[in-house]
Amino acid sequence: MHLGRTFARIILPIVMAGFVAAGCGGDDGVLGIGGIPDDAFCTVDGTAIKTKDFDLLLTSARQQYKDNARDFPKKGTDELATLKSQAVEFLIQRELIRQQADRYDIKVTDKQVKKGVADLKKQYFKDDEKAFKAELKRTGYTEARVESDIRDQKLSEAVYKRVTKNVKVSDADAQKYYDEHPDQYVTKKSREVAHILVKDKKLADTIYAQVKGGDQAVFAKLAKQYSTDPGSKTTGGVLTGGVQEGQTVPEFDKQVFTAGFQSGDTSAPIKTSFGYHIIQARSAIKAASKQKFADVKADIKKTIQGTDETDRYTEWQKDVRKKAEDDVSCRKGYVWTQTVDTTKTTAKKEKTTKSDDSSSDDAKKTDTTSTDDAKADDAAATTTSTDDTKTTSTDK
Repeated sequence: MHLGRTFARIILPIVMAGFVAAGCGGDDGVLGIGGIPDDAFCTVDGTAIKTKDFDLLLTSARQQYKDNARDFPKKGTDELATLKSQAVEFLIQRELIRQQADRYDIKVTDKQVKKGVADLKKQYFKDDEKAFKAELKRTGYTEARVESDIRDQKLSEAVYKRVTKNVKVSDADAQKYYDEHPDQYVTKKSREVAHILVKDKKLADTIYAQVKGGDQAVFAKLAKQYSTDPGSKTTGGVLTGGVQEGQTVPEFDKQVFTAGFQSGDTSAPIKTSFGYHIIQARSAIKAASKQKFADVKADIKKTIQGTDETDRYTEWQKDVRKKAEDDVSCRKGYVWTQTVDTTKTTAKKEKTTKSDDSSSDDAKKTDTTSTDDAKADDAAATTTSTDDTKTTSTDK
């Protein structure tokens, strides 16, 4: 396991826990450079985001591309501009998470961080300290950075729990879901079968002549010898776990679930798009059934809980991002999508207010931009969770 992959794809994305918005900006626009220290590229409510952190993402990105045998985006390309914007997104959102954790008085102890590092070493390096250090050196990571990333991960998880702590799902909610999604809890008709698949009709007839008597041992022997189905050849033709109605191709399905096809019967060759099947019924047809609410209630409540928590967190993060717009300042070339989109929209409004005729058009543009922003945030929230967020590192 390459550490570059371990941290660039696992640790860093988890830190943000669904906070990074979809989309990206370009290199245009100065989003307020006043008060930004020389060694920083942005400030978030007065806290400097160091340029060296941006450069660390550069190193991670190059290593990740190299590990994937991909060429790193060239200067001036849209792909590189996207990566740059995503890197700014990541670092600003990480700081927002930290500030929100302070607001909730959430702390991560050194003991928690130590355990997180130990768990990572065990999972990805099998507790091989030498291998861990070698990968640190290869990828340009440091143990301090690993610890910092894990601390941020723990903060993010704790913030998520704090925001969603009051989300509760009642038995009535679960019952309603069960009633509204009946197909999810129905098990279709099924039965145990075995088959031999061959391409040639003449061979299929020859095999059928030898197995039509129902001898399972003979059937298994010929399946291993002649069947072209790799999934059942080694099992003597048995389709492990049986088949459900509608699961196989129509001709096969029709034969298997014909009422007159009894347990122990063997069909004459059935032609499908795959070839010729000789099918042997190994059990009676098991009738369709519906799971009882009591048996699935816990799983339903868990499903609803996850959805409701995601919705609650999504609304919360939108609010945090909106309120942060006036508190984020970046140098030219470092673009936070949230503020650059707002800046562009505002500029359009100022330009068009010179004409009464253009005001209505400008309002339409503003509404469209706002809708697109909301869709971007919704898309990001839908594809992420407290355990996994897609974030890409960048280059200058």
